[in-house]
Amino acid sequence: MNLYTQEILNELKKVEESLIKSVKSKNSILEEECRRLINAGGKRLRPALLINSAKFGNYDGKAAINLSASVELLHLATLVHDDVIDEAELRRSKPATHKLHGNKIAIFTGDFLVTKSLLLTSKYLDGDSKLKNSSHIAKILKSICEGEVEQYKSRNDLNVSTTKYLKRIKYKTALLFGLSCQIGAETAECDKNTIKYLRKFGMTLGTVFQLQDDILDFEGTMDKLGKPVLHDITVGIYTLPVIYALNSKKYKNQLKDLLQGDIDENSLSEISDIVKSSGGIEYTKKLLDRYIEKAKIYLEKLPDNKYRKYLYDLTEKLLGREI
Repeated sequence: MNLYTQEILNELKKVEESLIKSVKSKNSILEEECRRLINAGGKRLRPALLINSAKFGNYDGKAAINLSASVELLHLATLVHDDVIDEAELRRSKPATHKLHGNKIAIFTGDFLVTKSLLLTSKYLDGDSKLKNSSHIAKILKSICEGEVEQYKSRNDLNVSTTKYLKRIKYKTALLFGLSCQIGAETAECDKNTIKYLRKFGMTLGTVFQLQDDILDFEGTMDKLGKPVLHDITVGIYTLPVIYALNSKKYKNQLKDLLQGDIDENSLSEISDIVKSSGGIEYTKKLLDRYIEKAKIYLEKLPDNKYRKYLYDLTEKLLGREI
């Protein structure tokens, strides 16, 4: 299934070129590893959202493409660091950076990607735009770091609430989706309302995307996901389906015993069965539907043009995804 229109795909091809050019380095390990990460693929959702948002105004292709690459580099940096913290072995069906080069090189690689992201942001726009976009990215980085620390501190917390979970995925996913839409709209000099509702749409779509990821963790397979299923549980991170089951009078004690014990394939299977029996998946899907409706309300407030339709179509296609 192709997520994007040909118009957006044409621009994304240029983003790929920008990504590869941007990670040149005097250090061959850094450059080769960054190229490997880029070539591993991905949906490029954040660049697509930035480009699509920029199409609502005075589209500056050079700026939009390079800012899209900047946002994607920032996203890649967070993935590299996440994999170190989570001790993940795979990313997009390929070995995680730290599995190939060790934790120290992985951290350096993530830091290198952040610096390249900031360099791209500052290179292609005039003074005010440079400051504005650099400020946006710095604030998002700050929030992502704060969110990661909070997530790490709350590992194995059997009393984690839905509110804390939603705050966590805001930092983990939604903020960068919202930033992509906001930067695209601001670069294209859109009016304040268009910028506001594109940002709100991006934030909501990011929440939808993460909720769906957490559902797929129970309903998908390793071959389709490109990473082990239920990995979050093995490192003590509890997503909404698990949180719901932990609040079930019927299942919480049995589930707590399993989560506090040794996690192996058998216990993971039992945990998965309990979560499904408790209604945790259905509850998460209902919340997902609420956020989808919220995203569509924000879309209705945007100018009625083909780019709004593109975002509607993208939302619908994401809902039908298996990975």
